[in-house]
Amino acid sequence: MTRPRRVLLLTNFQIPELFDALAKRGRHVVLLTIPETFNRMALPPCVVHAETVDVVDQRAVARQILRLHATHDFEAIVPVMEFGLLPAALAAMQLGLPTPSVRAVQNTRDKLRMRRVLEAAGLGQVRYAHCQTLAEAGSFWRLRMSACTRRNFSLNSSSVIRSVSETLAR
Repeated sequence: MTRPRRVLLLTNFQIPELFDALAKRGRHVVLLTIPETFNRMALPPCVVHAETVDVVDQRAVARQILRLHATHDFEAIVPVMEFGLLPAALAAMQLGLPTPSVRAVQNTRDKLRMRRVLEAAGLGQVRYAHCQTLAEAGSFWRLRMSACTRRNFSLNSSSVIRSVSETLAR
């Protein structure tokens, strides 16, 4: 008898088409989702196990994935939400499952780092500045630029905000 073919899906919203596609391919789903989504969604029949995840602690999410793998033995991890990318990469690396590398995830989640990687590869970038103070941002605004980046420390990601003045940036 063959074992069920399972995938772990990390998502922060319900995607009926994705669940349908997995079911059509004979896949069972182990679902990790945020509490807000979990509380309002009707679980599709292909979901064999579901639980909530706290995306703030990325290493705890990776440990949760490893624990679930010990029970459900899934063959792939599919991180649909941005904050599932790093935990999925960390866990998949330990489990020997296919996934983008931790380095690739870090490069794509940190906008400044991605710009530097692209520049090093010879790929031109639009004008940007890494501003750490409002004074530095003010210099950038005087060049008639309207976007700056800020670090979101709790999720280890760099977000882009749009601001046209020092007052709005505060």
